[in-house]
Amino acid sequence: KAGQIQSAEQAFRLSANTVQGLDFNNTPASAINEQLASINNLTLGVYFYLLELPSVAQHYWQSSSGFATDYFVGLYRFGEQDFSAAKTQFSASLNKAAGFISAQIMLAETHLRLGDTQAAEAAFAQALKTSQEPGLLLKAGLVAERNGDLALAEQRLVALVDKAPQNALVLNQLAWFYASHNIKLDRGVKLAQQALALSPEDANLLDTLGWLYFGQQQYAQALSTLTKANSQAGGRNQSILYHLAMAHTRLGYHQKALQQAQHSLSVQATGGYAAQLS
Repeated sequence: KAGQIQSAEQAFRLSANTVQGLDFNNTPASAINEQLASINNLTLGVYFYLLELPSVAQHYWQSSSGFATDYFVGLYRFGEQDFSAAKTQFSASLNKAAGFISAQIMLAETHLRLGDTQAAEAAFAQALKTSQEPGLLLKAGLVAERNGDLALAEQRLVALVDKAPQNALVLNQLAWFYASHNIKLDRGVKLAQQALALSPEDANLLDTLGWLYFGQQQYAQALSTLTKANSQAGGRNQSILYHLAMAHTRLGYHQKALQQAQHSLSVQATGGYAAQLS
């Protein structure tokens, strides 16, 4: 029987591969064995959940118990935007299986939806004790930045770059962090240039590099880089248009800057810089 239980536990851990983002690696064997007692209804629920029939899935999960059941019910509530109920379910899952990182990450995401960035930080910090996966480092870094802890945010974003040094978006994330906070601009320029070497025509990468040049007061270089970024974006990215207008202003081209601001506000531009452009 002991061998059968071990085989069942191993099979359960492997079943995480059926759902993206699911990870049972650090889940205690005792929690898995408890969940196995109602595995049939859990499995049926997951089956219908994957078929995008969550209400049917919920029917089966009501007859199941265990840390994984709590997790999937939490996913259902999260999808319904009932974040208070989702928080309760993810917390219940972690109470039964403290090492279940998937529930820890979703609890952090739920705290964010509830507007509690401090609780989200605590949940992400706990998750990072188990995994240094790049996606987790990115989210945790952004939350630290949002909470104003720039040293912690930088630490996590640097770790992210160490994990994925050939990923242009990862390099750009740290470069943009330096650009947006006007710190370590020389380091930011190097990162942005490395990113552009991997993806030379990416408008967002060009925007980052242009804004770094702006921070260094290299306004002519900023203007040249941002002009190319604007061309690549088809003149519809508010971040680029705002930065381009600022570069024109610093160089004394005020009428051109005004035209760009007016253009951005007249089209369905993306980027969230409407207030600055106004």
